[in-house]
Amino acid sequence: MEGSALADTGPVTPHAWCAHPDGTAEDPTWNDPGLAYLGIAFTPEYLAEFEARRGTVTVLFDQHLDDMRFLREGLPQAAIADIGVPHTI
Repeated sequence: MEGSALADTGPVTPHAWCAHPDGTAEDPTWNDPGLAYLGIAFTPEYLAEFEARRGTVTVLFDQHLDDMRFLREGLPQAAIADIGVPHTI
């Protein structure tokens, strides 16, 4: 997953994390889980293609390296990974 997350120590920040099929986040980066996560799950194939084209795998945060392609054209259908159902409280 790539997007933005809210930690209990500060403001919303660009971030990446893992997601379980039930939609819950697993964050191996932060010591404490974030308070909120909002992002897009990209397929490994799309990330590999993006990295080969632009030398980085941070799709959302490196759009300037890709001529803002997904903002102009949208994401290809094959770019979005199916991670299951959204997590609800």
